[in-house]
Amino acid sequence: MKKFIDSSIQRWRSQRNRKLLQSPYSAPYAFVGVGSHALQNLYPVLQYLGIRLKYICCKSSDKLALIEQRFGVTATTSLDTILNDSEIKGIFICTSPQSHYEICSRVIASGKFLFVEK
Repeated sequence: MKKFIDSSIQRWRSQRNRKLLQSPYSAPYAFVGVGSHALQNLYPVLQYLGIRLKYICCKSSDKLALIEQRFGVTATTSLDTILNDSEIKGIFICTSPQSHYEICSRVIASGKFLFVEK
């Protein structure tokens, strides 16, 4: 009996995971940071998972056109633009550790989901 229950649980978990992997993430997200770690590691993973980015935020206004061209998103230097957009479900943060507290506090206060890369 235990073997049957364990097998049923395992089968249910497998089906649940397959369903999650097949369903696209429909809500738009935003990303703060365009450093080498984000570009080489994080953006490719988000693209592979099918996570739809609406915004990418960076400090340098001279990168905005390049970001929009490369990723097909709205590039901005304003975190407020992202925080005030009611469509945005969550925000990925990949910035220097010194800026984490200020950015994360603002994201939490906005009520959006927060994902921080250390």
